[in-house]
Amino acid sequence: MGRAVVREIVGHARQLPGIVAISITSATFMERAHGLYRSLGFHRAPQRDWYVPGEDVLLWVFRLGLGSSAAASTLT
Repeated sequence: MGRAVVREIVGHARQLPGIVAISITSATFMERAHGLYRSLGFHRAPQRDWYVPGEDVLLWVFRLGLGSSAAASTLT
């Protein structure tokens, strides 16, 4: 189900004018989610990681550029 949701989000974003990339955040312990994002062409963007305010929870950022045909092929 997660794969279908991410594909739908990416497909929608591709149709929006001016959107060149999307980012997804995930807690460091969510290893299955990280694998899903990577399998769909997302790459870690550690320079954009951040902590939840007031919590000791680090969120990793995964980014997908929307301009490449290689990224598009991983979603079909």
